[in-house]
Amino acid sequence: MVAGLNSIEGVSCMTPQGAFYVFANVSSFFGKRYGDRKIDGSLAITSFFLEEAEVAVVPGVAFGDDGHIRLSYACSEEDIRLGLSRMKEALGKLN
Repeated sequence: MVAGLNSIEGVSCMTPQGAFYVFANVSSFFGKRYGDRKIDGSLAITSFFLEEAEVAVVPGVAFGDDGHIRLSYACSEEDIRLGLSRMKEALGKLN
């Protein structure tokens, strides 16, 4: 998952030290738009991912960092690949 996230332009993610979550920096997308929607923080981008990519992530603001999102990798590799592909496609719609 870390490699997949880092392959998406504008996303950066460090390898986690434990658990089954990653914390990805998505702040480079803040200020971008999709239609009348403005991405202005982790709450906005998590809503965007849910609605446009059908991928559920957790806003980083819940963990003290609004520039990040939290993703679980406690699922199949196929589901991870599909989710990352959907996220990348959705992010490509932002301007």
